[in-house]
Amino acid sequence: MDRKRIARVVFFVIIFAAFLGGLAWANISLARHLPGGDEFLVPWLGAHNFLTEQANPYSADAAREAQTMIYGHPAREGEYPYRLDIPFHILLFFFPFGVIGNFTLARGLWMLASVVALLGVAFMSLWLAEWKPSRVVFALFLVFILLGLYSLYPLIEGSTTIFLALFFMGALLALRAGMDGLAGMLLALTTYKWEVGGLFMLFVLVWLVSHRRWRAPLVLLMSLVVLSAVTIILLPGWLLPFAGSVVANHRAGYGTTPGAMFRVWWPEYGSKLGWALTLTLLVVLFLEWRAARGREFRHFLWVACLTLTVTPLLGIPTTITGFTVLFLPLALVFAVAGERWPRAGRWGAGLLLLALLGLWDIFWRGADVLDAALFLPLPVFLLIALYWLRWWAIRPPRTWLDQIAVHIDR
Repeated sequence: MDRKRIARVVFFVIIFAAFLGGLAWANISLARHLPGGDEFLVPWLGAHNFLTEQANPYSADAAREAQTMIYGHPAREGEYPYRLDIPFHILLFFFPFGVIGNFTLARGLWMLASVVALLGVAFMSLWLAEWKPSRVVFALFLVFILLGLYSLYPLIEGSTTIFLALFFMGALLALRAGMDGLAGMLLALTTYKWEVGGLFMLFVLVWLVSHRRWRAPLVLLMSLVVLSAVTIILLPGWLLPFAGSVVANHRAGYGTTPGAMFRVWWPEYGSKLGWALTLTLLVVLFLEWRAARGREFRHFLWVACLTLTVTPLLGIPTTITGFTVLFLPLALVFAVAGERWPRAGRWGAGLLLLALLGLWDIFWRGADVLDAALFLPLPVFLLIALYWLRWWAIRPPRTWLDQIAVHIDR
């Protein structure tokens, strides 16, 4: 390697290190001045206490300590209990942050890792959807990914769904490249937040079995066996307290559903409408999963995006912190629209991204993250758009008339 090349490499390493250093300083400063981080506090506290005191992170004492840090007192009746509800093998990944005794510093570094993960989500979405936006639209997309309500809010709260989205997209890229072993290992890291990704995981397994691609499920199973063995060595008997935490948090009912919104708007018929929507969407998913068996990756990707989009509308209580997984369906919609109508697709993508950024105005006006004005726009739009573009999404342009229409629109 000549001197010029070495100097160039050193220069880029210095620039990258300076960028990460500046990003770390910015996130630690935000963590110091911004309230929040509750979703990170609970696993961080569990990891910290386990590492320093060998305390059971799923115990009632651990929950009371977290509640006191959040509320200033142990949780009262009607308040969310903040019990640790992620499996112990996932808590292992919080150990590097649990070593840090200062919550603000640990939260700032977690936010730094989350920003890097969001950048990964942005570029993986582009690669998976094969979307080639213009520079202006690409810049808007990056701004939306980093500063939009559906990413910045979970970033501030310390949500783990940012990494869930990253692992999902990494697994999909690995499957497309034929790297099924890597896909299986990445899927093993997504075995949490089932209300967000459980159906997606099930569909991926169904599709793999339909193609007789056994390597990914086997590696997934082997990875879970190894992780489970590690957890049994470190904390035997964690499973029952973990299950109790899941039940306690579920009973608290944090999150919202379309049915809950319908009951507010139409008290007499809201529950029935919620159940009708759930059943309808489950039938739709069943039919689409059945149609995707044995099909090529393009069809599989569209159904995977549909599954992610439909999940928050199925009646499982959730919040907008889980919407980072919807960035892939959004990129796919933009890619297919741009492929079909290049000029209109660019304008439409840009205007929609500006509109989604405008949701911050609704939030600052006092809307809660469980309100319909913030919860419904993205999944409802994606559901409509995915079906509107279904034909072109699962089948690339084939006819000479399609090609002529694309060239005219340019």
